[in-house]
Amino acid sequence: MRIIVASTDINVQGDLFAERMSDVVHALGYETLYMNINKPGREIDIHARHRLENRSIVVECKAHNRPISGSDLNKFAGILESERVKDPGISGYFISISGFTAPARLQESEFPRPRFLLLGPDEIYKQLIAGRILVTREQAVFSAANFLEADNNLSISEKPVLVAHQSGWLWLIEFTKFGITVGFSLVHASGHLVPTSAAESIKSSLPEEFRTIKIYAPRDPEEWGNEDAFSAYAQYVLQECGSITLEGMPVDNYASTARHDVEAFYIDITLEKMPTHLEERPQGNLASRGPREEVRVERLGEILTVEKKIAVLAPPGSGKSTLIKRLAVAYLDPHRRSLIDDDLPSEPWMPIVIRGRDLKISEQTTILGLIHDIPRKAEFPQLDNSFRRLVNETMRAGKALLLIDGIDEIADETARRRFTTQLRTFLAIYPSVRLVLTSREAGFRVVATDINYCCVVYRLSELTDANIYKLTHAWYAHVDPTPRGKDYIDQVVNRITDNSRVRRLAENPLLLTTLLYVQRWIGDMPKRRIILYDKAIELLLMTWNVEGHTPLNLDEVVPQLSYLAFKMTIQGEQRASYHDMEKTFLEARKEMPEVLAYVSTTAGEVIRRVELRSSLLVKAGHTIEAGRLLTSYEFRHLTFQEYLTARAIANDWIPASMDRDPVELLKQHFSDPNWSEVIVLCSTLLGRKGAELIKALVAYVNEMISSQEEENNTSDRIDTLVHVLLSCISDEAQAFPEDAEDAIDLALHFSYYTLGMYQDILTGRYGDTAKSLIIQQLSDRDAEYLIKYFQVAADVFAHETNGLDSSGISQLLTNRLQSSSLAEQLCAISFLFSLSYHLDVNDNLPISFFGGRDAVFQYVSGNVEHVCNFLIESKDEEHLVLCLIWALAWMTETVTLPDSVLLDTASTLIFWVLNKPLSQQGWFSGWVLSNIHGQLKNFGDKLLSEIDIAIIQACLRRKDKLPEFAAMGISALAIIADCIDKDIIRNYIDSVSDAADERWDKIRGSVSSS
Repeated sequence: MRIIVASTDINVQGDLFAERMSDVVHALGYETLYMNINKPGREIDIHARHRLENRSIVVECKAHNRPISGSDLNKFAGILESERVKDPGISGYFISISGFTAPARLQESEFPRPRFLLLGPDEIYKQLIAGRILVTREQAVFSAANFLEADNNLSISEKPVLVAHQSGWLWLIEFTKFGITVGFSLVHASGHLVPTSAAESIKSSLPEEFRTIKIYAPRDPEEWGNEDAFSAYAQYVLQECGSITLEGMPVDNYASTARHDVEAFYIDITLEKMPTHLEERPQGNLASRGPREEVRVERLGEILTVEKKIAVLAPPGSGKSTLIKRLAVAYLDPHRRSLIDDDLPSEPWMPIVIRGRDLKISEQTTILGLIHDIPRKAEFPQLDNSFRRLVNETMRAGKALLLIDGIDEIADETARRRFTTQLRTFLAIYPSVRLVLTSREAGFRVVATDINYCCVVYRLSELTDANIYKLTHAWYAHVDPTPRGKDYIDQVVNRITDNSRVRRLAENPLLLTTLLYVQRWIGDMPKRRIILYDKAIELLLMTWNVEGHTPLNLDEVVPQLSYLAFKMTIQGEQRASYHDMEKTFLEARKEMPEVLAYVSTTAGEVIRRVELRSSLLVKAGHTIEAGRLLTSYEFRHLTFQEYLTARAIANDWIPASMDRDPVELLKQHFSDPNWSEVIVLCSTLLGRKGAELIKALVAYVNEMISSQEEENNTSDRIDTLVHVLLSCISDEAQAFPEDAEDAIDLALHFSYYTLGMYQDILTGRYGDTAKSLIIQQLSDRDAEYLIKYFQVAADVFAHETNGLDSSGISQLLTNRLQSSSLAEQLCAISFLFSLSYHLDVNDNLPISFFGGRDAVFQYVSGNVEHVCNFLIESKDEEHLVLCLIWALAWMTETVTLPDSVLLDTASTLIFWVLNKPLSQQGWFSGWVLSNIHGQLKNFGDKLLSEIDIAIIQACLRRKDKLPEFAAMGISALAIIADCIDKDIIRNYIDSVSDAADERWDKIRGSVSSS
């Protein structure tokens, strides 16, 4: 077996080979976590973790022309032993396309236990076949054999040749004539011949021996007559994705049935890149995210220009499906693409849409099979063969845009894992396919290992004020039949955005539109989610459109729907057949005679009327039960299912066989993230009993924390549960004072999700408790967790600014900064710290709350001297220093330091970055020095001693792998010193920096100009 890496560029060759070898790793049952990892004294090509078992491997990949010798194996053995210091159970693989010398194999066979496994060309081939990533050579030969018919003198060589190419794995089938190689065909990993144009392109990247002979390839796909297939498919997708309706919403008959172009309600969404692995989330709040690149909000169009495959995570109702519809329509109709200024790439992509909720996953399910089945579902089966040719070549040519909507809606976790494993295999066969996949975050965790490798993961940003403005105006334009002036609609927008509690309810399109319905019909803005959901359900079932539909009796229908929602949730289902729903409604009547004994409508009539009147329940497809084809239903949005489940628990509308104590029942589901929202809603609906629920949650979280600390581990579930706890407090569920305090305290210690909730809490019933706790902790300058409380101290100060104009805020800042109370000073500094962050990242929403950009700049520039003096006075108090340096890091992104405090401040920063560069204080000190080093260029002799310069030079020589900002600080100090060779500084920067980082570019510029 011969394997060729198809690239004439030696640098590209290595990366391409490692990428294709990740397919082999996948076939072995592992998922690649990292590639090309540089570590001190060694480099690891691939680090992977098993998909099902708790074990990892490191992989060395070699694309040499010569077989690998024993010395190469011994070097890898040393690397593997270094890795086993941290992970004793880690295994190793050495993969070589040229195989291994006989002495090397003999050397390895003499060890009592294999040090690692060797994979040569034959083993690579076997693994690719076993992983279903590649068809067998026999199948490839069968595809190429058609060319033999045209020339009786042609025969197929027995030499097997595999090609690793950017478009995937290819078989190279050589043709001989009288024993001489005269040409070849290329067969894709899927078994299809590569057509002429693509084959000629690949030919140019092959070794010289193949570039000079004939290529046998079928004609290009545009000659096959696939226009009809594309036209039928485009018509189908535009019909399915080109519009949205407002069925089930409280609007007039015309608006509820009218189909609106998807562009009418689509907004130019933004996304935030998430850490590569969910367990690697940054701890702390918005300011702790460090470099701006990690918190950058990006437009979808910008992302698709750079990234080939992305996963988009968001809560229910955030517009994930609308996003998929927008992309499908935009790439089938260029005119409609131009209707929205979202800068989508102008590419000839063919969108292929798969909906998670429509899938029936079995062991035989393949992604290619799902795509090939589209003509049958879309009612153009006569074009099946043309459609297959069309999509196969589109995928091979890298022009396919695969859109998978709602992978979390594959309800069974085993089926979801099976689907994503198949997706990973599909992408190994067709690596040039572009992918946009959407999911709820909770449902994504199960398949994160599969998806993280092949996709860059983003989270949909919450609606901005501009988004709310656009959606609100669109809603009134398309839904409200009463003419409304712009001033009236602007007033509605302001009422939403000016009230922090209501603003939180408008975090995504579903909640915003529901809020607008409620506002329209009850004339006020709800402050709790349960009020919003309750009023929305009341509107949908009873008070809306009484002229067109007889109202449903809430006392009869809501208990039955709640009972149904509870049973679906407890079973982990989002769909139920008509038959099951009927049985469940009848069961509810039997279980709750005191509530439902006198119901006058049949169970079937309830289903029909709920769907017809409100669309709270909607048809979702069909299922087969006992040989019968039955209609299946689901709640219009999962949010309604969760709320009704909470209503069932709070009102005891549940089966008698269940635990009737709501707290005991919910405790059984504390560990299940799919119950998080139900628990939060129950905490409010349960009234006084909610206090017992919160007490149980606090105890459960504390128990988990103790358990995790004993194992020296952390848990995603702790973060999630702490967020649940604080959500209960934010929603003003009843709680014992000590539990409310514990919940807030736990949130500050263990969860970064909670930041931003404190402003709401401070204005509510638990405001005094939260403020007292934060102030108390801020009063201890030596407290280990001082930094945690410092992060939310800005909310305490912001709460005091209510009703003040910019001059009043400025005066309050002055008073607090000059206060004798440490807590009051830190609250003011935290406020400046937070505003500096928002100023730097151009987040105008909080800036507008406090007087606008100019006013905020004045707050920061006018008070930076005070923060510097505070730092100089506190230079030996490490916990306090951390807070102050962190604040200065963000403040100096926008303002310069006054001359009066410049040198003393710099001396404090230099102490930390040179003496404790690995500490957070050293990290942030380096950040500040990188911001202000331009101000310090002429003061090197005053700031740096001979010992300091010696330390800096030692760091430069050793090229220490310091935290990034500490390394920036060392580089900045080397520039300030003005006695260190520029080439040494440049070499250091090149060895430790990211070439694409804007901050490093500024430091490089300083080296050149110094």
